[in-house]
Amino acid sequence: AAAIAGMVAAGLEDPYSVYLSPTALESFRIDTSGSVEGIGALVRGEDSADPDGDGCSLLNDTCHMVIVQPLEGSPAEAVGIESGDFVISVDGEPVDGKLLDEVVAVVRGAAGTDVTLGIDRGGERLEFTVTRAAITVPNVEFEVLESGAGYLRLVTFASNADEAIREAIQELLAGGEIGR
Repeated sequence: AAAIAGMVAAGLEDPYSVYLSPTALESFRIDTSGSVEGIGALVRGEDSADPDGDGCSLLNDTCHMVIVQPLEGSPAEAVGIESGDFVISVDGEPVDGKLLDEVVAVVRGAAGTDVTLGIDRGGERLEFTVTRAAITVPNVEFEVLESGAGYLRLVTFASNADEAIREAIQELLAGGEIGR
């Protein structure tokens, strides 16, 4: 699987084409459903050898699983996991040599169960035991800017994104602050 992922990543000049293992495909389907059971953190593969690149998927010495953001009110936020943390192990197993999506699938799990993450935070090794919960993934963020314009950002392409966009637009319009 790692070899196929590498060939797709290096052989195609399309940053949006990736190989998805059966586990990763199931994870993708869950991601786009709008709700998951897990720790409530957005992650990405970040290659320290290519910081301006499009990320990476095979975790190793230069490709790290980075916490982009713990979701507000999530179990990850509650235990102190922070943006910029590197996940280095899950339940005592190092993540090096594994595909990012496979590690994400292990971190997810049934609500009420625990998972222990080894974290590298600026060279300091930390461990957090997180109790998984049902997480509603936010699809949109919106606000009224100082100019009076409504600003809406689509965060994830989930199956219920169209409904979330409609609701956000209705809420922006109902506030009566747009165009002032």
